[in-house]
Amino acid sequence: HIFAASDYLYPFSKQLTVGVIGLSASQTVAHHYGDWTVTALWQDGARSMEATFGHGLPYVFFKITGGNAVLTSEQTPTIWFNQDEVLGITIDGKHYGIFAPTGSAWSGTNTFQSSLNGKNYFSVALLPDTTPQTLELFRSRAYAFVTDSKVDWLYNESTADLITTYSYETE
Repeated sequence: HIFAASDYLYPFSKQLTVGVIGLSASQTVAHHYGDWTVTALWQDGARSMEATFGHGLPYVFFKITGGNAVLTSEQTPTIWFNQDEVLGITIDGKHYGIFAPTGSAWSGTNTFQSSLNGKNYFSVALLPDTTPQTLELFRSRAYAFVTDSKVDWLYNESTADLITTYSYETE
């Protein structure tokens, strides 16, 4: 069997858009990057949003200024958890956990908003299922924001051994 290039494509399917109420940025810029993570920045006067994501990370970490956080679903989502600062939704068969600061609340049914209890951060994770155990596991790690990623290696020429170390910096 000969494989065509299209055998390995994963087509984009828009499910969830994240932003700041009133943010209308004309461009996206690379604010920071590591060896396999990047922080994108959108700015519009007093409003801004940073999104940090990387290959293999189930989370996207957000920092916002100038307005409420807003998440818009492209289809009517199934809301399977909405308690305090945590929102669990399913869109087109994909499960998401949305984690805001303590004391926050999410309102809405297709478009969700939160003032983030006066804070400026939240995270969104793609979840493998909707069990309470999975949601709690992801919630417990949702606030360790990745700020950098590095790959270091050590090569021993005489033994042909290669030791690779992957590390994250978190805040």
